[in-house]
Amino acid sequence: MTTAEHFLSHLVGGTIETKDISPDAQASLSDTISYGLKRGYQPIAYRLGAIKTDANGQMSATLRLWGTVGTSEGEIYFTRVGEEWLVSDLQLSLAQMAVAKTAPKEKFFPSAYRWLLED
Repeated sequence: MTTAEHFLSHLVGGTIETKDISPDAQASLSDTISYGLKRGYQPIAYRLGAIKTDANGQMSATLRLWGTVGTSEGEIYFTRVGEEWLVSDLQLSLAQMAVAKTAPKEKFFPSAYRWLLED
C-alpha cells in the first residue's frame, strides 16, 4: 500500500495518520482535516488519480472524495523525506462532500463527439 492509499484509507475511517504526513506539514494539515472531520465531513470512499511529477520534482495526484451527499475534487501533494514520500498538502474542500450535486438535464457528449452536434 502506498503512502497516499494508507493516508486516505485512514481518512475514510475518520482518523488522521500523522506518520504519513511530512513533519513540516503535520500540524497545519492535521488541524485542517480535524476541523472538517469534527463537522461531519468524513469521506466514505476515495479515488486517487495517477501520480505525476512536475518540473521541480514535486509529486502530486488528483483526488476525489465521496461523502454521503456529495463529492470533493482536488489534489494531494507529496514531498520526499529521507527515503520515503510523505503527504505535504491536500488541496480540496471537505465541506463540498456535504453539498448535493444535481444531475445535468442535458445528455452528456464527450468532447471528441461534440462536432457531430454542430450544424
